[in-house]
Amino acid sequence: MNLNDYRIELGWSRRKLAREAEIDERTLREALSGKPIYAATAGKIAIAISRGLGTKITYKDIEGLNLVD
Repeated sequence: MNLNDYRIELGWSRRKLAREAEIDERTLREALSGKPIYAATAGKIAIAISRGLGTKITYKDIEGLNLVD
């Protein structure tokens, strides 16, 4: 599943996901659009999704993330 699929499954807005991940909403929009994000940021997103779903996922489980070193 890609990032937007997870967001929709959780029933979260982009704003809610950004808030739960403790990242800027603009950064989340960039991630959703395929722009590069840091692995640490992707990790924060994965942690927020994991909490929401009640199951552990890592950023490697989120398809389509474009990571930069």
